[in-house]
Amino acid sequence: HDIVEHAIRNGSLVRPNTCETCQTAGRPFKDGRSPIQAHHCDYNKPLDVIWLCQECHHEWHRTNTPVPNKGGDANGSLADIDVLTGGFP
Repeated sequence: HDIVEHAIRNGSLVRPNTCETCQTAGRPFKDGRSPIQAHHCDYNKPLDVIWLCQECHHEWHRTNTPVPNKGGDANGSLADIDVLTGGFP
């Protein structure tokens, strides 16, 4: 998620104004964040994202399973992450 945010800041990745699935713009969050979220189908490809509103993002995770990151700890197990929000509220 940090890689995507850095790419947006430096202009190499552009966040669209509408969801790729439902084509809505959504309402900005109270803290100013965009309602359009970068979604990773494969966490091993950090800049290969689709742009979804929160509702479509949650629906994607209800009906699909992302490819996990091949990284991990010394035992090869992956850390628990909140794939819906990436740790953001």
